[in-house]
Amino acid sequence: MGYYGYENYRLPAYGGWCGCSSYGEHDERPCEEDDEGPYDAGASAVFSKSAVIFEDAYTNSPGNSVGRQSTQTELHCVAHGGPNGGHVRFEILGEDKLERVSGHVLPVEQDISPGKKLDFTIVYKGQLPSTSAEDIIVTTTFTENVPDATQEQDDEKLTSVKVELETEYEAPENTCSHRHEYGVGERIKCRHHPTSVSVVWRVASYVAENVMSDASGCDKEITFAHLAVNKPRVEVECGNAEYSPQFVLIEPTDVVAYSASWNGTCLPRGRAGGFGMKMNLYVYPMYVSFQGIDMVEVPCNDVVPPIGYYASTNFDGYLSHCSDAGAGWWHHVKAGNYWTEDEAGSGERHAPWSNGVLVWNIPIAWNYRFDDVLSWPRNHYSSTCKKIGSDSSFQQIYGIDGTGSVTIEKFDHVSERNTNDVVIVDYSIVHEGNHQ
Repeated sequence: MGYYGYENYRLPAYGGWCGCSSYGEHDERPCEEDDEGPYDAGASAVFSKSAVIFEDAYTNSPGNSVGRQSTQTELHCVAHGGPNGGHVRFEILGEDKLERVSGHVLPVEQDISPGKKLDFTIVYKGQLPSTSAEDIIVTTTFTENVPDATQEQDDEKLTSVKVELETEYEAPENTCSHRHEYGVGERIKCRHHPTSVSVVWRVASYVAENVMSDASGCDKEITFAHLAVNKPRVEVECGNAEYSPQFVLIEPTDVVAYSASWNGTCLPRGRAGGFGMKMNLYVYPMYVSFQGIDMVEVPCNDVVPPIGYYASTNFDGYLSHCSDAGAGWWHHVKAGNYWTEDEAGSGERHAPWSNGVLVWNIPIAWNYRFDDVLSWPRNHYSSTCKKIGSDSSFQQIYGIDGTGSVTIEKFDHVSERNTNDVVIVDYSIVHEGNHQ
């Protein structure tokens, strides 16, 4: 009820419908249809879910953005004219917190003829969080066409809940803390808005180490220890609405050394070997974080058949990367997915020299870290340890020729020392011996 006004002139108006909407589109008002009743005159509006739960858009990995995700609720509006007909109005307060997926734009107001009904459904998603519980209100008013009729009014309420998953560790190549691609062992903080609304978080997985726990500054904290056959599922529930954020759990796929350097050791001229190279190792992929795991070069006792010099009695070193050769030490993966400083060294190679090749397989494994300070003890292995690739995916290769020049290759870097005490790393001279 109101008036139509133009240029200071007014006419009384009642029950009009312009057909416009806030979306700038034409919206035909719903049509009457025969009522299969008989029904008493009246009207109602009911949400199929008491809440909508949504997440804002986020960047999963470089070039991979995901738009806002949300559950839906259906608002079913119905009005019965009954034997006398009547007048109905459906209106909504707080619609700015919702995205209309389909259906009519509220308010809808019109007359209902006797024996007719008005029946339509609007589908909504979440767009903004509520400021308090049930602050989105659909009001239905109905007046029957009878003398001295009393206007009947009813309210239906809805809550729009925003949830957030926030990573504790920053991925080197993705600073978005709301990404949904996680490295194993990552910690994810779960939050919701408005905080005054009660929600329930759950995580389902057959792996016992995938845990959800209480934490400060958030609702819950999740740690995914391992990739499950049936991947872990996170669920958040508000009223009779349930939402499951989609995410990907990623295991380490590679170890990379960006550069190599000489370790500073050498022998006098005329002697072979006795040097090494150092490398800082990083865990890939870099668009997730692996700060929640420890990694180790697993001791390997399987010998790759040596060739030439290394198969002779002149060689007295280790034929595989066993524990005595330095394998078995666990280290935390740190910020930037930095694992550890690795040193690949060669002992002295005794004359007479000849051509030869020795290959060490370097199995690399990881395990979920149960403690922020202590690494796993040396040579500790369990069923939860997982290798990156096969035992031969990473190798340390020693070479020698008849002049006593010795090479070391590892993680795509190569270091060489000859008997003139010239040390070369990645084809650049880093040391020219000055021994007498």
